[in-house]
Amino acid sequence: MDKGYGILIVSVTILVLCLVGTASATNCSVDGSGGEDFTGIQDAINKASDGDRIIVHSGIYYENVVVDKSITLKGNGQPVVDAGGRESAITLTADGITVEGFNVTNSGSSWTDVGIKVTSNNNTITGNNVSNNDWGGIRLDDSSNNRITGNNVSNSWGGICISHRIINNNRITGNNVSSNGVGIYLSSSSNNTITGNNVNNNNNHGIGLYYSSNNNTITGNNVSSNGVGIGLDDSSGNNKITGNNVSNNNRTGIYLYRSSNNTITGNNISNNDDGICLWGSSKNEITGNDVTNNNDKGIDLYDSTNNNIYPNNFISNSDNVYSYEPTPKSTPTPPSPTPNLPPPVITPIGIWENPQVELKNNAYRSITVTFTGPSSATIYLPPGATKTHQFSPGQYSISATATNVVPFRGTESLSRGYKYTWIFYII
Repeated sequence: MDKGYGILIVSVTILVLCLVGTASATNCSVDGSGGEDFTGIQDAINKASDGDRIIVHSGIYYENVVVDKSITLKGNGQPVVDAGGRESAITLTADGITVEGFNVTNSGSSWTDVGIKVTSNNNTITGNNVSNNDWGGIRLDDSSNNRITGNNVSNSWGGICISHRIINNNRITGNNVSSNGVGIYLSSSSNNTITGNNVNNNNNHGIGLYYSSNNNTITGNNVSSNGVGIGLDDSSGNNKITGNNVSNNNRTGIYLYRSSNNTITGNNISNNDDGICLWGSSKNEITGNDVTNNNDKGIDLYDSTNNNIYPNNFISNSDNVYSYEPTPKSTPTPPSPTPNLPPPVITPIGIWENPQVELKNNAYRSITVTFTGPSSATIYLPPGATKTHQFSPGQYSISATATNVVPFRGTESLSRGYKYTWIFYII
């Protein structure tokens, strides 16, 4: 046989097979009132094959839909899938499914029942209204590489929930998540991206990361009027919280509880009760944030050490920065200014009395401290601070740069606008 002729036959055969494979994908329609291929969504799915496209026309479908094939399920005119108060309304068990354009409602009362449940990978859930489901709107269990985008999710205990440890690389983008118990909830889930969502009026956390949820990115979200704006709880680490608008939340804008090694940068945090709160958290980077007009504290540090908090703008908060150490520790012995002095008699002598001093751009700024004691005394200042002038008996001024002011109580190095009770000593 001529070799060129053989190659031609093989090429034509491959082309024919490709055309046959492409032609095997079919479209079908569902209309509950009749007149289309099917009257029920599940009936259409049962007859479908991978790659098929099912169009569901407007109407109310009282079904518990299980999608177990790699198909596209698209609503025309926002058809309603009503679970009838039992089980989940739509469950995705195959990989590579697209669900678009549905109203999904009325799932069951068990914690496993939600509006849209996903137990598979590489799915797209877009343009749906998911509301009035008891336990959850959209939930991903042990699922990776899914896209949750452009949905309205409301009036459930959890709006969008991602849980279990093997979950990776899900993207939650451009959703409106409101009036839930928790807006967007990650539990033991890592390497996910939450970006460009409007998250508001949720009772607890707007966005919450719980139980060792690590290496997630939360960026460009508008998070407002929730109980807490963005919360990291229970050993969640190495997360990036950047470029979010976090405002008007009833308690705290951004809250870290026992969570370390996170980056919080470039956020606008305003008109919350507290702007940022760290509780038992360490080694976090908190930089470049605008923290303004919060009702109580700009940043509140409780039993939290070794965090880098520089530079930020703390402006017009009731207390710009506040630190509390819950377990009293022994009074430290101050360093002797010169060798061979007798041990000092330790006496606390004053507090910093200006709650809103700002240290900008490493500039030096005097801070006045008033104390009781003799008309002249040797002052032991906090590390990094230097005595500059004695105005009158009992009053001193000190100065220090923004990066090296460290009080005896607490270990934070804070940038601007903070309030501490500093202990000084006289001999």
